[in-house]
Amino acid sequence: MPSRVAWVESPLQLLNVVEYAASVGEAVVIEPRAGVLQLEQTVAAIHSQLPANARITEPVASISASRFRRARSRIVGDVYSGQFRSLVATTGIRDLVIVDDGSATVHFAATLGTAPLIRMAQTEGVLMRALGGYLGSRLVAAAARGRVTLFTAYGSDPSVRALESRGVRLAANDYSWLRSVTPATGAVHHPLIVLGSALVTDGQVGVEDYLDWVRALAAVEPLSYLPHRRESSAQRDAVAAISGVTLEPGVLPVELVLGAAGALHRVETLPSSAVATLRAILPAQVDITVTPVPESWWLVGADPHIRRAFEQLADAETGQDLPDREDDSNVG
Repeated sequence: MPSRVAWVESPLQLLNVVEYAASVGEAVVIEPRAGVLQLEQTVAAIHSQLPANARITEPVASISASRFRRARSRIVGDVYSGQFRSLVATTGIRDLVIVDDGSATVHFAATLGTAPLIRMAQTEGVLMRALGGYLGSRLVAAAARGRVTLFTAYGSDPSVRALESRGVRLAANDYSWLRSVTPATGAVHHPLIVLGSALVTDGQVGVEDYLDWVRALAAVEPLSYLPHRRESSAQRDAVAAISGVTLEPGVLPVELVLGAAGALHRVETLPSSAVATLRAILPAQVDITVTPVPESWWLVGADPHIRRAFEQLADAETGQDLPDREDDSNVG
């Protein structure tokens, strides 16, 4: 049995598990969940450049049939996963490493020990809420015994730092492996990049406000728009119809796509978990501008947890606590 087994369900989780493996040097077997197209594409893009101690298996349909289930040392990205919650209910928490899963990491840090672990902006059933409450109590108990580590790029966030008081061990993710990866995709079309958001698709902000933001940027200069993996096709079509906008394919993680953007000079985005990664991998001269979500954009009934998470991301994404890196990165 390998030292650690990871269960990943998204491209970002995969990248962060590989970063963890590269940082610790111990053997890690990574099991990707079957049926996630973007995850399969990301595996193909990075497979030949994995650290020597990391191995990716064939996709696995269910966590119940995985090596992860039997492993004594585990790595997971999505603590809100229904499969993971169900597994913890039957096997408990052993030695666990949690890697970043976007803005959900900040939400997890803010709610651990104070509320059931349930997803933002979702109404979960009685069973999932019960499993979320059970998972939260088990994580708190395991952390107190020194069995939980968070491998994160958000160490500057107050909620994340506060986890140490519960016994969670924090380990910094500086994306040194990702900065060494040779880009596996062609360059984007324009030096100005706009990162797409799923806030409209999730019913949190108004579509016209969002499109007006893109229109205003495109009116200044032509731009490449990288859609969020959960953006609806209707939103992508509406963005693509804006004059001056080139809609890029939204298959691989933005970190890998922008690694090939040799003439890149600016990235515009709403608060996003990708900013922490991009500040680490892109050359220092690339300007990354984060626009806080204006108060007027939020729809009535918008999830307060999402609003808080985006406000925290806007504050945390200054890049001040990321390690310095030289300007000779090979990803630009």
